[in-house]
Amino acid sequence: MSIHHHSSLRSCVLSSLVFLLCTALSSTAYSNSDSAGGIAQDGSPGVPRSNGTIVAMPGKFELGDIQPGSEHSRTFELRNISEQAVQVLAATPTCRCTTTNDIAGSRIPPGGMLPFTAVLAAPTTPGNKNAKVQITFVGNLPPLIVELEGDITMAIKADPPYVGGPKGKQPAGTVVVRSVDGKPFSILESGGRAPVFVGFDPSKQAPRSEYTLRWNIAWVDDLPRHIWWVVFTDHPDCPVLPLRIRNDATGSRADLERFERHWRFDETILNAEMLQTGRPVTLEFVLKHYNPRARGAVQQPQWGVIKSLSSLSGDLKLGYISTTVLSQEDVKVLFTVTPTGTQQGPVYDLIEVETATGRGTFGLLAVISTPPSD
Repeated sequence: MSIHHHSSLRSCVLSSLVFLLCTALSSTAYSNSDSAGGIAQDGSPGVPRSNGTIVAMPGKFELGDIQPGSEHSRTFELRNISEQAVQVLAATPTCRCTTTNDIAGSRIPPGGMLPFTAVLAAPTTPGNKNAKVQITFVGNLPPLIVELEGDITMAIKADPPYVGGPKGKQPAGTVVVRSVDGKPFSILESGGRAPVFVGFDPSKQAPRSEYTLRWNIAWVDDLPRHIWWVVFTDHPDCPVLPLRIRNDATGSRADLERFERHWRFDETILNAEMLQTGRPVTLEFVLKHYNPRARGAVQQPQWGVIKSLSSLSGDLKLGYISTTVLSQEDVKVLFTVTPTGTQQGPVYDLIEVETATGRGTFGLLAVISTPPSD
């Protein structure tokens, strides 16, 4: 038998094995852990993804509806379908919301498998979240990209989960909000004013489980700093529903001071949900080092040193507690917030944070009520 015939036979057998392997794995469910419910099983196992040498199984995990702030761990299998050992160079997430186990330097023998775990930490705001991890290999192999994707959903869901459009081309429109549990609820405020309904009159009709609301960018005060359209409700599990405003003023042009002070907020709003007048609660936020002009170099070591916290409206009393250094790039700040009694109901307050290198603001959202009498 010729050498060429042996090579052709090996290629044929290898192709058949890859086909059978991918077919079998396409019909296999993957069980993984979630912070909000123990063991969770994805509705669809996904499809294997390959760079011709390594097959990732699956290539993508569809997480479905996930809770704000929850964590979702998924394990991929990296199989070497070649006749040579392959060494992993690195696994690099495309966003800070995703972490992985360290597989750099790991070798995958011919026909062997390497488990690889990625954890998606969902943001606290609603909307679709797609996280990618690029896996690179020693040599000339193409990189392989795997994904985690979920729809961050609160007890009230918005369709779409944002208002506005790119470059201000859509200045007005409608959004549909509905309760996931199907129970009726009332809307207290939308976009800083009384809600403007489509096909519903709250003075004549009973509360519903779904509404169509009008929005208009022109109704937003101080747009560069108020970058969220907030719907406040009486739903006990979702008093605050923040929707990102898509507009040229709310994207990369917002908070330009971050380039000078060398830090930014991890999240631009803090949802306190329900607060009571005169009763303090402890909250936290995270500051992240930001210096892209010097490729992340720490040129102002005091960037995370807190000097003051203040409510720009004066409706909230703030008290600084502590700062915890999480890493060279992150600090966590604990503080107390106490409603002073000057404001009741929905509140979208701007909180000014001053560090040793500059000032910035984030939004604090809550529905404030009077505490029950003893």
